[in-house]
Amino acid sequence: MNKTLENIRKNNIKRAIVNFFPAAILTGIVVAMIMMYFYEYDSEYIILSIICGFFAFFADKIFIEAIILSINPLKDDVFKKYGSPQKVSKILNELEKNKIYEDKNMIISKNYISDKRNIAKLVACEDVLGAHKVVHKTNYIVDYYAVQIIDKYRHSTGYTYGVKEEETVHKILSILDKICPNAEIGYTNEELKNINNNAIKLPKEIKEDAIFKCSECGAICHEGDKYCKNCHAIFDDDNKSIKKESSKKEEKFKCDKCGAIVSESAKKCPKCGEKFDDEGDIDTSKTNMDQKYSDLKKLKKLLDDDIITKEEFEKEKKKILK
Repeated sequence: MNKTLENIRKNNIKRAIVNFFPAAILTGIVVAMIMMYFYEYDSEYIILSIICGFFAFFADKIFIEAIILSINPLKDDVFKKYGSPQKVSKILNELEKNKIYEDKNMIISKNYISDKRNIAKLVACEDVLGAHKVVHKTNYIVDYYAVQIIDKYRHSTGYTYGVKEEETVHKILSILDKICPNAEIGYTNEELKNINNNAIKLPKEIKEDAIFKCSECGAICHEGDKYCKNCHAIFDDDNKSIKKESSKKEEKFKCDKCGAIVSESAKKCPKCGEKFDDEGDIDTSKTNMDQKYSDLKKLKKLLDDDIITKEEFEKEKKKILK
């Protein structure tokens, strides 16, 4: 299972366990009160059952939601916001590499904010509409501080800090003020107005990744890909053109049988399956080895430039050497 899905599944199993007993106890009290009302016809029982039923509704709702997400993590809202599990995983990898702040609760990069334990709380900096400090007190004594972040879907995420970590809270809010272009910082009327005026509805379906064709080989690639997994050409930031590694371009020829354009390194026609021999269109032994060497060289450069991970390198290397 994808690491993103596994993280969401585990967090919701914990949430279901925590909420099971409150949900079960409150539901049981409601049932008992209703039965006692019908048995003794005392209006106090029905009033108490309504009050308990109100709390049981929310407890049961959280419990049921946690069960559903532990069974099918793809239903989590984070995928409706930012795309497929693969896309979210890429965002998290990028966040980890380009982080500008990290503590026990959260990681911040120039583009994203994420909870360290629950990646379902991922939020893009441009989606943040408000952030403020929360001070919790009991009998006028501060228990803890928190940073509250609200995004354009009205989803609120809190990060809790101890009584001695007020400076940490101020530091985080200062960072958010610089990297969140659409946010109002501080619990003010301006923050509430900004949220009310710019909040939007959450999409009902998972956001589909944008796709495009590699201009070198025509393979289907996804938004966020830094290189073509077919020909290993490197994409620029907008995915519309390709950074050339060299001016040398691979020769191509027409298949004698069907007329399809074929790369000189091909052993057979991808369209009709016609095989090419040594005396035909290409020297299959030497050219194929040269091509593999060239592909491995390009792949190694991608690894050295930190465009791909070691795992991606090994995976593509196996494909080339087949």
